[in-house]
Amino acid sequence: MNKKALKLFAGLLLCLFTVPLLGLFVGKGVEGTYQNTFEDAVAKQYSMDKATVVAKGISLDTICSSADRPEDTCSYLDNVRLLQRGSAYTAALGIGILVLIFGAKLLSGRNRDRLALVFGPTIHLVLLMLAVSIFAQGAIAVYGIYTAESVYLGMIQPKIIGLIGIGALVAGGYLLLSTLRFFKRLEMSVFAKELDRAQAPQIFELVEGVASRLGVRAGAGRNTATVAIKSYQGGR
Repeated sequence: MNKKALKLFAGLLLCLFTVPLLGLFVGKGVEGTYQNTFEDAVAKQYSMDKATVVAKGISLDTICSSADRPEDTCSYLDNVRLLQRGSAYTAALGIGILVLIFGAKLLSGRNRDRLALVFGPTIHLVLLMLAVSIFAQGAIAVYGIYTAESVYLGMIQPKIIGLIGIGALVAGGYLLLSTLRFFKRLEMSVFAKELDRAQAPQIFELVEGVASRLGVRAGAGRNTATVAIKSYQGGR
């Protein structure tokens, strides 16, 4: 893999996994902080140390799994865990995109027919998965920032959060539309080089020998040899 391809691959990894990993990190951190705050509050209310609270198995998990769970407290925990699950699913989607891209490359290899067969469906499926990933990352970024600010800063900045959300939607939509326009009429062609008898006498001998065996005439009135050109137009 050359330097240019390596940079493109690194950029793809950043695009697919930076936000989901940050979402997981924020979700885990906020859940831990929330659990610690709850345990400190219980220890203070019942005049016991935190180690005793932990030893007795008193935690948000036990409280929120009961039938009479406090919705105000537990709904927030549910949302934080939803952030973690959404981040994990989005990261898994990114892995799926990579598997699809490299799987298609391995499947087609250097075979033009297989490449023409696999290219179109792979592009459309990758674009669909990429669009879902982009919009999911926008949601993760918005809620992750909102949660981190409310927990660690004790305040939220709705204008900044709103701008980030709008920016993610615009960027995702623009990227998707630009990519669709780029691939709409993309042609994949293999061009032939015209040779005369003086340049490649062995090729002419081979072609004429095969033609003789098949009972057909080699050449078409010109002292040249050409090869067929196969092409594929994406979006058709």
